[in-house]
Amino acid sequence: DRRQRQMCKETGFVQPFCDTPLDEEVVGEDVYLNIINKAKKYVYICTPYLIIDNEMMTALCLAAKSGVDVRIMTPGIPDKKLVFILTQSYYRQLLEAGVKIYEYQPGFLHAKSFVSDDEIGVVGTINLDYRSLYLHFEDGVWIYRNRVIQDIKDDFIQTMEYCRQIEPEFCLNRNIGLRIMQNIFRAFAPLCKMSTENRIFMVFSAFYLIMIGIESDCEYLPDCPVLRIDWILCGILQYLRIILLDCYIMNKDSSLSVPAISLPVH
Repeated sequence: DRRQRQMCKETGFVQPFCDTPLDEEVVGEDVYLNIINKAKKYVYICTPYLIIDNEMMTALCLAAKSGVDVRIMTPGIPDKKLVFILTQSYYRQLLEAGVKIYEYQPGFLHAKSFVSDDEIGVVGTINLDYRSLYLHFEDGVWIYRNRVIQDIKDDFIQTMEYCRQIEPEFCLNRNIGLRIMQNIFRAFAPLCKMSTENRIFMVFSAFYLIMIGIESDCEYLPDCPVLRIDWILCGILQYLRIILLDCYIMNKDSSLSVPAISLPVH
């Protein structure tokens, strides 16, 4: 109807959406990537955790290199220290591409929001990390050309006054031991994308490797102690990877995901 079209023209669109790990579609990540890839002027992002895959990293870096003002705001005071260390491990690559990173100093920042080009915004429960994008039940609100977009942008700019901008020197001057720890954590981070079936397969494969190494008369292995020890160590390392993944999940899931902010949307 003419009246409905006129209302849409005046108030824009507000579309709630949800994401589930039970299907083959990563709705949350697709929404975020779509905003980043279509941005022409700016993209402002608030996220309590920054643990991203190569696809998201490439999108953010390419946007910044193409002249888009990409800003990411993260907490300056963490709720999970290990996750905070992992978040900071992504800073250097982003900064080198021209992305601006800000850490909120007064306390823990739990907002999850995107806003771009004074046209598009998203507010919801979706963190910019593996667990939230691939394995959690999440929801959000996609907003297009609604007056609340300006409120989200203004809130971001006002919050920047309480933030510390991260410079490249911050990453270059970090302790060598801490950087090694960050690289180790990043090596295990992609495991969070695995399905339950894949993790069960990892458990059985680790058990298989250890049992073959222990079995003295196994027909599949020659009578070589070094080779048997190698198989046992491979199985133990496989188990350690699973344990580290579970520790990461428990560390992340101990805090409830709640909507970042409540805004009047009409």
